[in-house]
Amino acid sequence: MWMLENQWVDVICPKCKYAEGVRLINMKLEETIICHNCKANIDLIDQTASVHAAVRDINNTLNNFRNLLK
Repeated sequence: MWMLENQWVDVICPKCKYAEGVRLINMKLEETIICHNCKANIDLIDQTASVHAAVRDINNTLNNFRNLLK
């Protein structure tokens, strides 16, 4: 089954502007990652829980669509 949380997105390092790839689950869990270019810590903070809500809503929509096709 396809899981949206496993999809990769780019996050721009605030220090060196390098585009760092992270999975949506890392953003949802608000993890700290390390920039592969400058080695700075990047705190993935979702203050408004928008990533969490978007992942939930899209997964629900896909599940509803899948059930409709059955």
